[in-house]
Amino acid sequence: MLNKVAYLWERRRVLKNMAGNYFSWLLNEAGRKNADPELPTIICVRRTARTRIHNHALSLGKVGVQTILIAHAYDYHYQKETFSEIHPWLHIKQIPGLINKLQRRLNIIAVISSHQPAAQTEVLLEMKRDFPLLIDHHDSAWSQVYFQGTTDIPESGAWLSQSEVASEEKCYRSVDGVIARNGELIELFEENQVKTPVKVFEDRCYRPSFQPVPEHGRPKSGQWSIAYAGAVFSGNEDPRNSHPQLVAYGDTFNRANVHFHIYPSPLHEYSYPDYHAEAARNPFFHIHRSVGYRQIQRTLSAYDLGLINIETPAAFTLFSSKHFQYHIHAKFHAYMEAGLPIIVPACFKREAEIVHEWGIGIVFEKFHDINLAELLDGANIHSMRQSICRAREAWAAENQGEDLLAFISMCS
Repeated sequence: MLNKVAYLWERRRVLKNMAGNYFSWLLNEAGRKNADPELPTIICVRRTARTRIHNHALSLGKVGVQTILIAHAYDYHYQKETFSEIHPWLHIKQIPGLINKLQRRLNIIAVISSHQPAAQTEVLLEMKRDFPLLIDHHDSAWSQVYFQGTTDIPESGAWLSQSEVASEEKCYRSVDGVIARNGELIELFEENQVKTPVKVFEDRCYRPSFQPVPEHGRPKSGQWSIAYAGAVFSGNEDPRNSHPQLVAYGDTFNRANVHFHIYPSPLHEYSYPDYHAEAARNPFFHIHRSVGYRQIQRTLSAYDLGLINIETPAAFTLFSSKHFQYHIHAKFHAYMEAGLPIIVPACFKREAEIVHEWGIGIVFEKFHDINLAELLDGANIHSMRQSICRAREAWAAENQGEDLLAFISMCS
């Protein structure tokens, strides 16, 4: 009980944000019917509405399709920019009822669900429906367990559990199509003879968030500064052993006279006593409050480069090595939108490939082995900044609307 109370106390900022978004929805949208009944409509069902689904909505809007969001957790003021309507759910069993109400007044051409947990897709599979049901892949529990080759997972109660893996596999085999985040899922389907149509749509950039890029290659504030935006866990309290401890590298930034600024994800913001202690003693180490999706690019644009991560931990238990070959972090595109050259470990192969292809950053093997000051002073930051401008235009979400709609239509 005490552990539960402590966890909720640490999560107070996240819970406060969730409550604030819900009340914003109540004040601004509850009971209103903003969607056009004549337009083709796609419903997106999520536990947590992240940037990926926001960009899907943007791209579909460019080809004449309106989108409705049904979600448990969301940033209301961010998501309302692209969704015609937002409908919150508090329990998974509410989802079919919400969709049935929308069907009575809108031209529903598809529903796109997700997993984590798979239960929200399972309730949709049980519905009587005359629309195609797709899954938009975020992270796959089945894939991690399969490619790790492990059976040492709990029976239930966790994301990497036997029950969740079984439910997820069933959903993948039963839906009408799968929008894959990357090639990891393609390999999974091929090796397990899954016949469901699947196509890769990698995460994209949001053009309205693009920030100006300097016309020079110098530090913006006299000394080099590197930003990190994403999940952060404190000390030994990482419940999934899924993130390197960034605080352990404080001296590396201190020795190089390079400022390191950390912005925890708004979805995973905890207490960070060890990080604050390091910041108090180290003038080059900075831990900030989380910043929402609508503001993070402007905040990051004050710095010189964006760090994807230090490296993967040696005893990694959450994701397989296959995952790292294909994965593109949400922060990767946030850095592009902010105009920051990207620093990425070579173990994130797809991201390293993009950085090399477009000339938009630095790829390293082991963080401990690099001389950070020499690396930055010797890099052509001016060229990288100009290349970022070209790369983010090519990776804009609007560019994939036609292909995405064509795949959804094929699954009908």
